[in-house]
Amino acid sequence: MSVIAFYGGSFNPPTIAHQAIIDHLLKQPVFSKVIVKPCGTRQDKPQLKDTLEQRCERVYKDLSRPNAHYLLDVSAMRQAMIPTIVEWQNLKLTNPDRQIYFVAGTDLFIEQADGTCQIQNWVEGQNLFEQAFFYIYPRPIKGKCLYPPNHLKVTDFDPIAISSSEIRKKESQPKVDTSKPS
Repeated sequence: MSVIAFYGGSFNPPTIAHQAIIDHLLKQPVFSKVIVKPCGTRQDKPQLKDTLEQRCERVYKDLSRPNAHYLLDVSAMRQAMIPTIVEWQNLKLTNPDRQIYFVAGTDLFIEQADGTCQIQNWVEGQNLFEQAFFYIYPRPIKGKCLYPPNHLKVTDFDPIAISSSEIRKKESQPKVDTSKPS
């Protein structure tokens, strides 16, 4: 059975960590296809709407790779977010003879105070957590992880300590003039 790796996210902005994960995915012989799909606007990330054009430009420039089994799918960027469970159902319908693996970082599986992880709180997240297959990349995290029943942990990848959230936070801070007066 051939296997598809599906890597969705906001990629706001795309980072060297995103690039490293895509490069790693493309080297894995188990994947017959790697799909990268930036999400559309999200209620929990309203800044995505304001940076749509900038994200498109960065995603094309930074993540587009000439490769026979790589697909950059930007179809969702100009609409409201498509829940991951819907993406999974659509992929299963259009690829009935393929196994679908969702690519995720360990940060999405950290146990929260309520005893769940972030993915379980997505739209129909518990169903996704229990039924989908996940290909999980290490991230520098603190805390216990709750892993789904169907997952593979990537062990031959060194995590990169960078996040889009941190970059956005730094970009939004006022710039300090460090030049010396003449």
